[in-house]
Amino acid sequence: MRVRCVPTRATVQARGASALTASMRTHVGTCAGCAAAVSDARVLDVAFADARVFEYTAPSDIEQRILAATGPWAVPDPVRGGRRPGRAATVAAVATAATTAAVGTFVIVLRRRQRAA
Repeated sequence: MRVRCVPTRATVQARGASALTASMRTHVGTCAGCAAAVSDARVLDVAFADARVFEYTAPSDIEQRILAATGPWAVPDPVRGGRRPGRAATVAAVATAATTAAVGTFVIVLRRRQRAA
């Protein structure tokens, strides 16, 4: 890997192929590895642009329904009024993990389809 490869690939991964400077674009024209990285980034840009965006609004009573369905071990703590400290952080961490897994799976499937074609 050449000296120009590291900043070029970092820029492509962080901000996309459109963020390359003129000297980076020149380097991509002469380096097969960086050209492949730019090609992959453009494929992902197209795939994400074509992906459907949807918005989901959970029903307002979803928390009560889940607590009712999970049984007596999910009874709120009366001392804390049913709220645990750090609950929002836990929900955010779980949502982040699920999103990361979904995007990772999408990328893997996309790359395998490209290689099979």
